[in-house]
Amino acid sequence: MTELVNTGVYSITISGIGDYAGATELSCQIYNSAPVITWSESMIFTDYNGQTAEIIPPIVELEDSGIYDGEINYSYRKSGSSDEYTDGLPVNAGTYEIMAATPAFDNYASAKTETPLTLTINKKYLTPTDFTFNDPENPVYNGNAKEVTITA
Repeated sequence: MTELVNTGVYSITISGIGDYAGATELSCQIYNSAPVITWSESMIFTDYNGQTAEIIPPIVELEDSGIYDGEINYSYRKSGSSDEYTDGLPVNAGTYEIMAATPAFDNYASAKTETPLTLTINKKYLTPTDFTFNDPENPVYNGNAKEVTITA
């Protein structure tokens, strides 16, 4: 007997033996399984740093209990928005809904998270050490305006 393991369409021929004559061909199909993608947390917080947000990858469960080490694609939109999702992860401060997806691979179909992760990127609060202050020349009062330069 042949074991059918991988996805695909299989043709099976059944032939009569002994007191049975004739043969017939049947086909069967094993469909791709879809991984189950879930978030370990429902909400995460990070601080704005001018870079693409970093998040903990979702858990990808495979039917055969294997370990998924493939590509995970992310998309996001502002929290509460009905806008389309944008590919990638956000950079700017705000609250976002993040979705994750895997492409089809081996015996698995593509899949995505059923619920979004809520990501909040907190605004960066500036402190005096975030600035450079250039003293004006001759800061003594003389009735003339002094130019001061402050850079962040």
